Formats: sequence, structure tokens, C-alpha cells
Amino acid sequence: MLLAVLALPSCGEDKDAPYLASEGGGFIFNYRHATVRYGFNVRPLRKLERGMVIEAEMENPSGGQPFILRQTVLGDALRYSFHSPELTGVVKGKDYKVEVKMLDKDAKT
Repeated sequence: MLLAVLALPSCGEDKDAPYLASEGGGFIFNYRHATVRYGFNVRPLRKLERGMVIEAEMENPSGGQPFILRQTVLGDALRYSFHSPELTGVVKGKDYKVEVKMLDKDAKT
């Protein structure tokens, strides 16, 4: 699984510094229920303004529309976790694209 983290510029800070860093992720297998999901964590590297939105777009292994998940920044969280819906069509050894974007309060890049 590939994870890309994009940044928004901010006044008074290094405009090239990313807002978030990946803390890892991968597939989450539940053998009891025979299900699989994506799961990953990101942590803030800079101050996130209340109301900003973290958007994760995850490739759909079955070839359908990508999964898009959003979390609104409500405070000074140390970590944000994302989990996809149940997946089908996962191929062993294949990389799947996951892209994370920071959106402003109006949900615009």
C-alpha cells in the first residue's frame, strides 16, 4: 500500500513542510469474519486549525470508485486513524494507492 501526504501552505510556517506524516498502515485481516480492510495512521507535524479536514482517498482493489474518508480537525489530536470499508479483490503483493490531503475549513484543497 502506498501512502502520499500532501500539504497546504500556511502563514508564518515553512510553506514546504508537510502538515502530516504517516505512522504506518497496511491491511487489517479479521480471520474470524473473513474480512480485510485498509488501515493507517497519520500524525500532525504542524499546528492544524480547528475545522480543517483530512481527506483520505483509497484505491478500490475491486476496481470500483475509490473510497473517500474525511475527518474534521476538532482539537490537538496526536493521531488520526483511517479504516476503509470491507475490501474485495485484494491481490497479494500488489501495491494500492492511498492519498491523504489537507483541506481548508470549506473542504477545498
